[in-house]
Amino acid sequence: MQWIKSNILWLFLSAYIIFALCVIAIFDGTGDSGDSILHFLFAESAPQHPELYFNHWAKPVFTLLASPFAQFGFVGMKVFNALVVLPTLFFTCQATLNWNVKRPVFVLLFIACAPLLIRHTFSGLTEPLFALFIAWGMYLVSKNKWLFACIVISFLPFVRSEGLIVMTSFGLLLLVRKQWKFIPWLLVGHVVYSLAGWFHYKDILWVFTKIPYASTTSIYGKGDLLHFVDQLPFVIGVPAVLFLAVGTISLLIKLIQRQFHPELHALVLYGFLSYFIAHSLFWYLGIFNSMGLNRVLLGVMPFIAVICAIGVNSLLDLVRYPKIQIGLAAVFGIVVLTFPVWDNPSSVHWKRDMNLSGEQQAARKAALFAKNIDQPGRYLYLPPYVSMVLDVDHFDNNKRSDINPLIIQKAESGDVIIWDNWFSVVDAHVTQEMIEESGAFQKLRTVKGMQEDREVIYIVYQAK
Repeated sequence: MQWIKSNILWLFLSAYIIFALCVIAIFDGTGDSGDSILHFLFAESAPQHPELYFNHWAKPVFTLLASPFAQFGFVGMKVFNALVVLPTLFFTCQATLNWNVKRPVFVLLFIACAPLLIRHTFSGLTEPLFALFIAWGMYLVSKNKWLFACIVISFLPFVRSEGLIVMTSFGLLLLVRKQWKFIPWLLVGHVVYSLAGWFHYKDILWVFTKIPYASTTSIYGKGDLLHFVDQLPFVIGVPAVLFLAVGTISLLIKLIQRQFHPELHALVLYGFLSYFIAHSLFWYLGIFNSMGLNRVLLGVMPFIAVICAIGVNSLLDLVRYPKIQIGLAAVFGIVVLTFPVWDNPSSVHWKRDMNLSGEQQAARKAALFAKNIDQPGRYLYLPPYVSMVLDVDHFDNNKRSDINPLIIQKAESGDVIIWDNWFSVVDAHVTQEMIEESGAFQKLRTVKGMQEDREVIYIVYQAK
């Protein structure tokens, strides 16, 4: 039986490699047009600007690991994140096996077939790597390799800031398992990066003082307390949501019945719920610069997948006849596997989701026009995708700079502004009227497009 399970795992991983290569070859999308591109630019430029390896927003561990792949362009970044998902699948499945959770193949299906993970794997986003570190930590815990597990998890906050939340679940498990002596090892990541970044910041506490989300307010506002509940179907798919609910209830019932499983309750269930509740509160209260982005849930996909698999097992265990169990398991598996291609709002819409967005197409036209301007000065803009099209060093202030009200006032003759009605307005607080009413710029080109139901406008100006 173990031989069969092992071969299923390797067959699944091989199929995933083929799938990933096909997606990379066929589609030209970037996951999103903001953070995904910006993370890529940080990773691409880090060798020329070493200080970028210690940029808290860019996530130091992500930048370090992704940088070699980013040198091959955005395709390299897609390859990196696809390769990241492979060990995530392996480690989560192996941990599930070691914890004697039945039918671990469902863990593979729930991770690989999560609609939003399919879309965002082929991007420059950090959630897949975050999920890998969690899965790696789970696997090491399942092998009782406590020291190595603590060291791996200690670097989570430098993959994504929410790593501080997930570290508490591993810390709780150490307490429950009476492995107190390993708790200090959860600080290794902070110690290493505090010392390494001190040479740049001259501040040994930079790992705390430079956190970009340490704010009791948010420029993005606030939202409904149940926002992430509503968004779950778009992240993991409708079938997975049902199994997640059943799995959560099943684990809570066992907890009430005192059938306590330290790894499944203290690590997996608590890890997921604490993360989910924290992000719900961040968005509801409008703190820590939360944008309410549903993709943050992808970071704990290993936890989600294990709970979903427990949900499947709980339902199948209600059936007394083995043959019916096998039939139902096959049906459940087919539903989860095929859901991403169903025609519904939660599934993957391949042409729309996996190709360049309408916003990026408009940005590309505007940037290509700006690229052909004779003897331009500096480029002033905010959308990071423009840097990819212009093929300029995003972090060379002599060639380009972020647009903002002050820099517009100081623009020199020949400087080129590429203004848009989203990034420039929301993040930089620069309106079209602000530029045109100054009388210092000539409008050269206007490009319009559609991003779902929102009109996208790009305008190219040049300082007189």
